[in-house]
Amino acid sequence: MIETSWGAKNISQVIKSLERVDGDYGLVISDSSEKHVQKTVNGRAIEIYFVPKELFILL
Repeated sequence: MIETSWGAKNISQVIKSLERVDGDYGLVISDSSEKHVQKTVNGRAIEIYFVPKELFILL
């Protein structure tokens, strides 16, 4: 699951999307300074990684 935003991203939307598609990992491209978040949702571990949009554009 990949979520993009121009400003700071709230991970609640990413968590909802991961639950809907039964995903374990999320990639957020945004201005956020966070690097990695681990959460347990409904007894299932999910991981969300943050990538600065400038770095993503270079790729």
